[in-house]
Amino acid sequence: MSMLSRRTLFSWLVAWYSTGVSAKLHTRSDAVLNELSRQFDYIASNIDLAIDGRQELSQHLLQRMDELVTAIDCQSATTLDGLRVKARVAAWALLGDLDVCQNCHLAEDMGRSIIRDLIRNFDPHYERPGATARLIDSATS
Repeated sequence: MSMLSRRTLFSWLVAWYSTGVSAKLHTRSDAVLNELSRQFDYIASNIDLAIDGRQELSQHLLQRMDELVTAIDCQSATTLDGLRVKARVAAWALLGDLDVCQNCHLAEDMGRSIIRDLIRNFDPHYERPGATARLIDSATS
């Protein structure tokens, strides 16, 4: 019977563990993020209706939106669908205006770039180029 070295045993354990962890990560879903996304979409549509003057904007809507955004932010995305949820929330917060930010730090510009890529590839109807400028123009005129 041959002696098993600690190095061989350790290598075997690391390989076995990482295979199990990798399999869990690939099969894990973003069910929590998807449910939060459904709730977010409902509240966001109600806020949008209120902004358009077709519904009253209540403190409850704003508070619920804050809770949902915090919950989505704190939840780790483990799938492309989970990343899409986070990108849609960011796009909504940016009014769909995902153009490159002037005088932004690299980290913020790169974050927008990732969001823009996800939105353009999977949810292009969330993008509204120039929305920020239009909002500013309408507020100042």
